[in-house]
Amino acid sequence: MKTRIFFSFFLFSMAMLSTPAMAQTTITLDRAEINGQDITASRQIVVQPGEPLLGYLEVTVNNREVGTVPVAATPNWWWNGFGSNADTFTRLSQGVSVGQTSIKYELRADMSAPHDPGIYYIGVFAGEAEDEAHVMSCDKSNGRSDWNTYPEGGTNALDVSYWSSVYWNQAVSGDGSVQGFKFCSGPTCIIGSYGGAAIMVEVAAGGGVAQEIRLSPASDTYVSAVNMKHWHHSRYELERNFNFGTSRALAVVRGLHGHAGSYRFWKGSLLQFDLNPVPDGATLSEARLFLHAHLCSRERISVHRMNREWNEAEASWLIPFKGADPWWQGWSNGENYEPAATDTQVVRGKGWFSWDVTEDVRSFLGGAPNYGWFLKSAQTSGSDLAPAAFQSKEGRNEELRPYLLLKFTASDIFW
Repeated sequence: MKTRIFFSFFLFSMAMLSTPAMAQTTITLDRAEINGQDITASRQIVVQPGEPLLGYLEVTVNNREVGTVPVAATPNWWWNGFGSNADTFTRLSQGVSVGQTSIKYELRADMSAPHDPGIYYIGVFAGEAEDEAHVMSCDKSNGRSDWNTYPEGGTNALDVSYWSSVYWNQAVSGDGSVQGFKFCSGPTCIIGSYGGAAIMVEVAAGGGVAQEIRLSPASDTYVSAVNMKHWHHSRYELERNFNFGTSRALAVVRGLHGHAGSYRFWKGSLLQFDLNPVPDGATLSEARLFLHAHLCSRERISVHRMNREWNEAEASWLIPFKGADPWWQGWSNGENYEPAATDTQVVRGKGWFSWDVTEDVRSFLGGAPNYGWFLKSAQTSGSDLAPAAFQSKEGRNEELRPYLLLKFTASDIFW
């Protein structure tokens, strides 16, 4: 009987050592800024070979272990003549307590990008280990961390810096944890589980030049579904037939909530940009649409890729341009714009607000029709006739007009 109990306990212990545990610690990336770029949403930056890297990662460590956990950060490459992973990691905390702890990782002042083109990573990690060095080396024996093991084998585990993209991409994904790697302490090795958050660093090939351009709208206007007559161009006319192409403002209005979730008296804005200034073959890293609000109490506003052509001087709720078939039904059945939002932001008060439109611009540059975007209220309940008003390209203050910010790398610049 004792033999059976011991054998069962042995099998249970081996299973515990070979099966990944659920992550008891997770890390949330709150903000990442590298070389002046906010890459919190994209978690990726494109840089040049050897380019100096300045910036930081702000994270929240969510510790659900029974005690404190150490926290450390590292890139997965060497620079400036370093020859060990022990030299390139940064100690952030000997042990964060149970609960949530905010930590800021400042990149080392001498850090520079690798000289070889490719994909690299920078990450912050925490887990149930003896200290920060143990977190980074994943291996400790006789009171010392074992560094630079490659390949792993026996009771030797890979350093975090030597992890394959399989594990680094878990940290980039935003799930907050990394699981499945080998973790050793003395003669015992298990399948490890860390909290982790990371960004991807793409080193451009061919000596590309990092560029940033700011484009003004080629066209902008707004459309109104208001079914009331007003004095317009020397006559009374339904507002939903108005064209607002010369307006100094762009408007978004949620409207009156009606039957089956529909809205009446809503307003939405249209913007389109000419992307010809982007050189052929450029690698886009980020695209953001910026608008300056001069009036808004509070509204969730989403940006949607337009599916139909329109004309700034002729578009209204009823038609996209003169001579075209009416498109009024397309505002409710998803024909005029993509129902899934490209991005959504909360707009409140005055100031600049931006939407991430990177994937849309990549599609446009790849040959997809560029009909611009439609901005609308993202609220699905309640009524509100108060406008969110933004300055248009006809606005009096040139510095507050809308713009599209593009960041990319290109081998040759033609302007």
